[in-house]
Amino acid sequence: MPAYTLIELKIHDPSGLASYVPPVEALIKKHGGRYIVRAFEYEQLEGDHRPDVIVILEFPSMDAARAFYNDPDYEPYMKARLGWAKVDWFLLPGE
Repeated sequence: MPAYTLIELKIHDPSGLASYVPPVEALIKKHGGRYIVRAFEYEQLEGDHRPDVIVILEFPSMDAARAFYNDPDYEPYMKARLGWAKVDWFLLPGE
């Protein structure tokens, strides 16, 4: 069963994206993941919460999504990301 991650970013320093995105894309692929959405622009229909970027990733399973998030190779990028963005990250089971 597929799994999805919903990631909402509030970016404080956009320069962090350049060193984050390429290596993290490779790690996502390593765990069988793929981008479904990378939206810097979107239409908000309800609510007050307004992230700068919304990302949706698809993985083959919840375990694969967790393996990506917990991959030791991802840890330095996660730590760096905390310096340039606030993130709300959700793991969702697919149907």
